[in-house]
Amino acid sequence: MRIARIAAAAFFCAATLAGGALTRAGSTIPDIVQRAAAFNSASMTGVIVAERHVTFTASAGPAHFSQQNDAIVMLEDGEYKRVRYLRIIENGRPYPPDRLAQKEAESNGDLEHGKSFFKQPFDARYLHDYTFAEIPCACSRSERRVGFTSLVRDDQHGDGTMIIDGSTGRVL
Repeated sequence: MRIARIAAAAFFCAATLAGGALTRAGSTIPDIVQRAAAFNSASMTGVIVAERHVTFTASAGPAHFSQQNDAIVMLEDGEYKRVRYLRIIENGRPYPPDRLAQKEAESNGDLEHGKSFFKQPFDARYLHDYTFAEIPCACSRSERRVGFTSLVRDDQHGDGTMIIDGSTGRVL
C-alpha cells in the first residue's frame, strides 16, 4: 500500500535542486547526492511495505564477519516502523527460529524507541551527517560513483560508496 504525497515531494525536489550545492561547515554536498536525496524523498512518501535483502561483510586482520538477512519491512515516510525477518545467516550459519524471533523483537523494540536502521547518506534528513567525494567509475555514462564518510560514529551510520543514476537520482 502506498499513499503518495506528491505536492510535498515536488516541493522538496524543487527546493533542493533550485539552490545548487548545499554546504555545511566548509564542505559541499555534491549536486548528484542532492539529486539522490530528492529522488529518495519523492519515492519514500506514505506507507510502503517492501522486501529487503542485505549482505554485510567486515574484515579486520584475521577476523571476519558476514551476515545476510532477508526481511519484510514497513516504512512510513521513509522511516522504518516494523520489520519481519524471514532469514538471517551469520558467518554461514542460519539463525534458528527462536533466535530469529528474538532478533525481530529486539529490532522492533528499537524502532519503537526511535532507533532506526542505517541512516542512509542519500536520505535528506541525514545529508549533513556525511562528507562526500565523487570517485572515478567504470560505470555506464549516466552512472556516478560517490564515496561517503560518516561524521557520526554510531551503529546507525557508516562509510562506503554508492552508485547513483545521474539521469534520475536513483541509488543503484
